Amino acid sequence: MTTTMSANPITILIVILAAAALLDAGIVRQRRFESNEIPPTEQETNARVVLERCERRYQEGKAKETHAAWAYTSNLTEYNLIKNTEAATEFAAIQKSVAEELRQFDYRTFRNEDLKRRFKRLAVLGYAALPEDKFKELFGAVSSMESNYAKIKICSYRDNTNCHMTLDPEITELLGNSRDPEELKYYWVEWYNKAGKPTRESFQKYVDLNKESAKLNGFNNGAEVWLDE
Repeated sequence: MTTTMSANPITILIVILAAAALLDAGIVRQRRFESNEIPPTEQETNARVVLERCERRYQEGKAKETHAAWAYTSNLTEYNLIKNTEAATEFAAIQKSVAEELRQFDYRTFRNEDLKRRFKRLAVLGYAALPEDKFKELFGAVSSMESNYAKIKICSYRDNTNCHMTLDPEITELLGNSRDPEELKYYWVEWYNKAGKPTRESFQKYVDLNKESAKLNGFNNGAEVWLDE
């Protein structure tokens, strides 16, 4: 004979409430684990306020610099080059000012990884670490090389009456697709003579100033800067 025992309603209610409490506690712990939520320190709270103000200045300057760079790249005129240089120099000054303001905080001690990442992004100045005269010198060297690469034209290997071949897309496609060693040699030599030799001085200036800016940012050379990004 089987005896069926009825559970006390109060006991059932207690069990349900206890289970619900355990479940709720588990969900809260899981959410905290998933979001990796760490209460900010007072320094981090103050740093975030300053950072957000600096980021707005940085983004406004970057937008102007990007617009000027696009205008010059799409239309290589002397006027656009002047405006591009002005915008880049102004943005470099903003970068320095922002980095100086953020330097009051040691972001490396922050517990919030997102805040630490955003601080680091603005703390490394790149070329903006150079004095203004050297920054303009570097910018001029890069602009000179870009202008030369964009403007030079080479005669076709198979049709010497066609002398309107540019680096992109014609020569780039030929160097990537041709299997004729003489044709490849021809385009390499022609490109070097028209693009390489005239920009040799600008390229050396770029290399020297790139290394100098890397050292000002705490690196030994430009390669270390790229690897750290």
